[in-house]
Formats: sequence, C-alpha cells, structure tokens
Amino acid sequence: MFSDDLIGGKSYHTRYPNLAVKIPGIPHEYEVLKPRDALSLTYASELTEPMRAAGLLPEIQVRKVTLTPAVKVMILELQTLMKNSSEFGAPDRLDLLAFRLIEELLLQPLEPQSRDVFIEAKIGRIVSFFQRNFSTDIDFEKLCRDNGLSRRSFFRHWKTFYSVSPMLYLQDLKLEESRRLLDTTDDGVAAIAREVNWRDTAYFCRIFRQKYGVTPLQYRKRNIR
Repeated sequence: MFSDDLIGGKSYHTRYPNLAVKIPGIPHEYEVLKPRDALSLTYASELTEPMRAAGLLPEIQVRKVTLTPAVKVMILELQTLMKNSSEFGAPDRLDLLAFRLIEELLLQPLEPQSRDVFIEAKIGRIVSFFQRNFSTDIDFEKLCRDNGLSRRSFFRHWKTFYSVSPMLYLQDLKLEESRRLLDTTDDGVAAIAREVNWRDTAYFCRIFRQKYGVTPLQYRKRNIR
C-alpha cells in the first residue's frame, strides 16, 4: 500500500508505513486510497527554524520508515499519555517523547536492511522487559539466555534496531522516570535516586544535568506550579 503526496511541487510515491514532514507555507496535496492508521504531531509555525536547525526537517519530506520495537513502544507510550494529558507533568513528557520518536525515525537509513522477524521479536521482548524493569539490576546474561541469544549476538542485533546502546537506552528510561518523580512527588533527590536505582545521588545529579542542562533540584524549582 502506497501514499501519493505532492509537496511544494515535488511528488512522492511511498510505501507504508511512512513519515511525512509538512512545513508551514509549503502546499501539500495527498491521496489515500484505503483507510490507514495515522499519528500526527503538530508544532507552532514559529518553531520551524529551530526545528530545521536541530535537523528535524529533512530535505526528503516523505520517507518510508520501519516500525522497530523502539518505535512501537514510543507510539504506545504517546497514545497512553494523550489519553491522560491532563495529569500533572504529562504535557512535558509528551513533548520529550514526541521528539525522541521523530529523532528515532529520522535516524533510520533511507533503505532499511532486511531484518529477521524472529530476531526482531526477541529484541522487542527485551525492550518490553527494559520498559518494566529499568529501575532494577538487570542480569544481561540471563535476559539474553531467556530469549535464546548469546550476550554477543544480543548486542550485535541490538545495533540493527537502535542508534544507542542498551545501557544508554536504559539510562534514558531512568532519566524520564526520575523527571516524572520530580514533577509529581515531593520525594527528595536522594530518595528518587534510590527509587530509580541510580548508582548514587551524585552520579544521578551529574547524568541528569548532562541530559537536561540543570540539576534535579534546579529542575524541580524551575517547574514548580
């Protein structure tokens, strides 16, 4: 199944699933012959240039994408957050997750390599495990063995689907949960570090600052409502 798009006078005939980037002021005509599921993310027109500078507005405005396990998980998370968008801190989490999804899709090669569906399923199960257990000490040897992979083959196959290492992926999950707890609880920084299983409070503060540009305490003070 294909979509046909005409953007700024340029034609695209693209197999689904695909990503279409629509820029304000550029005419976009399209034709959809059969029903299909779609997820739309809309930003204010004044963000056009900052997003272009960040590399989020590619020259090829319609491109085929692959629904990797990471992409599927992020889409499910977005759908869940959208249903609960009135909760405290949800809009900020939606913004962060939406940008992660856009970056993940734009980092995919234009011609994805063929992937073994059984390997993809195994990696998907491991990702689901990460999502549920990121705040625990994960035994990688056992996790790989339980999914029929050696540690070496797991890391090799992981690179096919993700642009960051499993450790950085888990670190991002822990940072997002830490940020959520700072937004939604009165727990102290040390208590949050223990709850999310950071090595120690100082390490947590250093990694948090590298990611968000402020310490956890500064983040909480800045976001008090």
